[in-house]
Amino acid sequence: MKLATSVKTLAAAAVLSASASFAMAAVDVPKLLPASVTGIFNNVSLGSFSVLSISNVTGSFGYSPSIVFPNGTLTLGAVTFSGSAVSGLGGPVNFIGNTFSLSNLLAGNYKVFASGSVSDGGMGVVGALVNVTPVPEPETYAMLLAGLGIIGAIARRRKQSAV
Repeated sequence: MKLATSVKTLAAAAVLSASASFAMAAVDVPKLLPASVTGIFNNVSLGSFSVLSISNVTGSFGYSPSIVFPNGTLTLGAVTFSGSAVSGLGGPVNFIGNTFSLSNLLAGNYKVFASGSVSDGGMGVVGALVNVTPVPEPETYAMLLAGLGIIGAIARRRKQSAV
C-alpha cells in the first residue's frame, strides 16, 4: 500500500514539475551591441535585442579606450554618455550614469540607441550590454499553488489514515 502511495506522489510531482516548466518564460543571454562614433553623437544605433515574453530589461553602456592591432595600438577618445533610447516604447528609458532599465517590456524586437560625446571630438568605440530577465507569468504562480495544495492534501490523507 505504501509503494502505491509513493508512486502516486511521484507521478503527481512529475506532472506538476513538467507543467510548471512550460509556464516559465524563456531567458535571453546578455548581448553586446557595438558601434563606432566621433565627436558628439545623438541616437546612434547600437543594435537590437529580442524579448520572448514580458520581461525586465537592464543594460549598460561602455567604451573601448584602445584597439590593439598586430602592428600597434590605436588609442581612442574617452566617451561620456548623456542618454539612451529604445525603439518601440511609449515612454522614456530610465537612464542613470551609464545604465538603463525598462520594466515589463512586452515581447518583440527592439533597438538600442545612445547619445553622448567623445573627448576632444575624436573617435571612439561604444557598446551596450543588454540583459533580459523574464517576469514570472501568472501560470507559474498558479502551478506553485496547485502543487502546494496537492502536497497538503496528500499529507492530510496520510495523517488521517495513520489515526
